Amino acid sequence: MMTTTSTMPTLERPTGTAHRRPAGPAGQQDSPSSRAPGPVERGISVCRGRDTEIPASRAVRMCQLETRKSHTWLRKLALVLGGMILSAASLRADIVVSLYTTGDLASATVSAGSTLALYTALSTTPAQGVGGLFYTIECPNTNWSIFTRDYASYGWYHNDGLFDQSTPVPATSSFPVAIADGLFASTPGTADFTLNTSLDPAGTTMTSGTIETFSLVVPSTPGVYTLNFGTLDALAGNGDALTGEVAHGFTVTVEGVVPEPGALALLGLAGAALAGRRRRRQRL
Repeated sequence: MMTTTSTMPTLERPTGTAHRRPAGPAGQQDSPSSRAPGPVERGISVCRGRDTEIPASRAVRMCQLETRKSHTWLRKLALVLGGMILSAASLRADIVVSLYTTGDLASATVSAGSTLALYTALSTTPAQGVGGLFYTIECPNTNWSIFTRDYASYGWYHNDGLFDQSTPVPATSSFPVAIADGLFASTPGTADFTLNTSLDPAGTTMTSGTIETFSLVVPSTPGVYTLNFGTLDALAGNGDALTGEVAHGFTVTVEGVVPEPGALALLGLAGAALAGRRRRRQRL
């Protein structure tokens, strides 16, 4: 009796074909660039293009660490830049020009139509040399006059035909000089009251002190007025423009003229004398 033994064929898995997707219509495999990214590939692409295949969870953790490092670096950069900005701001000099009256006061109360003595002062913080100044002083209405002015005594060029372009110039002006209006004279663009000069000799600088003195005839109308600097520019000794100019104005309270007690007594006596004369005439 013949015994027949059947042997089942052994199926072997072709090497290099694991996890391959079915062939396309043309019978070819999809290229890696056309495949949808898997979790490992997504993790790799997010994490700075790493070419080492790592699990997605580990890739996420690595990316989180790198993100924290990046944020830490950005915070440090922000702190450095902030410190540089603060340092630059602290190095900038404030160049302050102020209006004062006697006793370094920034306000005054005067009678209508009287004369007010003022001066402008310079201060710099930290100390910085100023060699030239240009500013305008603006009066709030047309009822002001410049009665006196002196800046030559404080070391500035005065009526030299070159450096001094101030208005009015004491040497060539007949005081008092009426200020045409609040900001500008009748000629548009020409300021009424300006200082535009340099320290004598050229190249000299100052860090603080009196700039000039002058006196103004105040309005005859009572009220509260403010004198302001319209323009303020400062130059270094070599002519370079400086920054950080600050100007402080001045408040003037003009009061109505009140008769003195002696004057009131004289007026009372005069009135009594007139009344007595009328009575004598009526009796006659």
